[in-house]
Amino acid sequence: MTAVPSLPTTSTAEIPRTLQTVRDVRVRAAALAEPETEGERKAMRRLDHVLTSDEPLNTEVPRGYYLNIQV
Repeated sequence: MTAVPSLPTTSTAEIPRTLQTVRDVRVRAAALAEPETEGERKAMRRLDHVLTSDEPLNTEVPRGYYLNIQV
């Protein structure tokens, strides 16, 4: 007979903290549910293109060179 591995348990002290984290994620997601602008879509397409290419990223570029959007 083989032993059944025990499942990780969550202490009752961790449950309220976990629920608060879930709540925080939902609130943050609801606040960010604004539609993307055309500029953001264009920037994301450009970043996706750069990241899927086989060439390494250039590290000698200014901040915002690969993705320059306002958050």
